[in-house]
Amino acid sequence: MIKRLKNNLMNSSMNMLLKYYAPFRFNQILKKKLPNLPEQQHIDVNTLLNEINLEKIKIEQSELTKQFINEQTNPIGALAWIPFSSLFIASHRVLLKNSNNMNKEFERKIYKVLKETFFEASGTYTADSIRKQLRSINKQNPVPEVYNLVKDSGNSFQGWNMTTEIIEEDNVITQERSNSNNASSKRLAEEKTVSLKAHYCVLNHFFKIHQANKILPIICSFDEFWMKEMEGVGMKFKRTKTLSLDNEYCEFNFSKGYNKSIDATTEFVKKEINEA
Repeated sequence: MIKRLKNNLMNSSMNMLLKYYAPFRFNQILKKKLPNLPEQQHIDVNTLLNEINLEKIKIEQSELTKQFINEQTNPIGALAWIPFSSLFIASHRVLLKNSNNMNKEFERKIYKVLKETFFEASGTYTADSIRKQLRSINKQNPVPEVYNLVKDSGNSFQGWNMTTEIIEEDNVITQERSNSNNASSKRLAEEKTVSLKAHYCVLNHFFKIHQANKILPIICSFDEFWMKEMEGVGMKFKRTKTLSLDNEYCEFNFSKGYNKSIDATTEFVKKEINEA
């Protein structure tokens, strides 16, 4: 009962944060970033922001969005994400439309501005929140506690269909260190992996019906905050599949046995903005 009340309170707080604060903060940061786009300097920043807001409202009130809401098993969770998702998509559309010089290089600039704006708007809060949750983790044997943390975190995000498990990944781990000696390989083979899979993602669905698939990996790559903070308790993060990259599910794997942290969406975004 206490755990259920705690989860309900967490869900309520998360919904409020997503619905109101996230769009407000994103707009604040975007206003500072827009002057860095020379192709947009023929238009007043406030005029651009107003156009973005009008496009956001258009997306929110569209038939596609109404249909999307009707299809959700948890419409409350979905509704919380709509304002920010609509704003993100609207920003991309308006910035592309108002370019004086549309080419691949400018598309990269917009992609980079959206990534920087999103990360700057939400990064500090997210990193602090993750760090706080990891503070009491037993670094000598983090797997059981990381499993509970990942499972609870998954449950707090309404609009996802997730499964969490602890698995033995002997073959994968051993292959990663195929050049190591037998003793080292044996030790690695004993490491367990906390694995979370998202089989349905409310964001993936929303972005795809609004034909904004290409910019969704920016949102997904935000999980690199988990990647960095997990390393602080001796766990590496590996994700080679996501729905946003047209795989059958999103994976979140954490293990002490991995050589290094890897995230497919982070690599995809780096490629899109031509970042080494």
